[in-house]
Amino acid sequence: LPWLLPHFVHDVEAWNAAVCRGERGPRWARLGERLRRRADLEHWAAFPASFDALADLIATVGRGPGAPATISVLSGDVHHAYVAEPDFGRFPGGLTSRVSQLTCSPVHNSIPAAMRQGFRFGWSRAGRWLGRGFARHGRVAPPAVEWSRTGGPWFGNQLMTLTLRGRGAWLRLDQAVSGRERDRDGAVGPLSRRSGPSNRQSGPFSRQSGPFSRPVDRGRELRKARKLRTAMEAELSPPTG
Repeated sequence: LPWLLPHFVHDVEAWNAAVCRGERGPRWARLGERLRRRADLEHWAAFPASFDALADLIATVGRGPGAPATISVLSGDVHHAYVAEPDFGRFPGGLTSRVSQLTCSPVHNSIPAAMRQGFRFGWSRAGRWLGRGFARHGRVAPPAVEWSRTGGPWFGNQLMTLTLRGRGAWLRLDQAVSGRERDRDGAVGPLSRRSGPSNRQSGPFSRQSGPFSRPVDRGRELRKARKLRTAMEAELSPPTG
């Protein structure tokens, strides 16, 4: 499960945890519990103490002369891919290590366009503003770290490869594409050193069967996927010297 979610989603789950434990009274607690179960609010944000405890653990490991060059939090379960980097500026002295969350759901359950836009909205300035409104209503304390999205979101069947060699770390994202795929807008992001045609696409894999889509002939769709596209390559290692 992702540690660092889109800000709007994080704030809503933290708000839900607060109202479930009674911050706004029993009526809100009952409403919050129904929402928690129906929407399956299970990410780290829904358990703020655990969220902050992981931040403390990473901060402990990531500072000082013996700290690793990089710390990578590997995540999935959200039917798409993105990269997020936390800011440990609230911790005295900061961190020596570069910390990244690398999120990828390789064989994804296809999600409709509305949910794709919802994920993008969650990272937007408007989404962050709305999420803070939920947090204020739930009297939610600020999380231990701030974070920003530095790559993605990418949708479709894809695979992230993390290569560690000595104190170096490199990330690569490959996506399955078909000959009939139409390129769409979207830049790879500041982490990228090289990009393919586009990182947002439609194609046969966007219609695979899943909880939100109609059944398809998987064999036919797989046969139409003729190549892989490298959508992102990035060096995660901090500068030396």
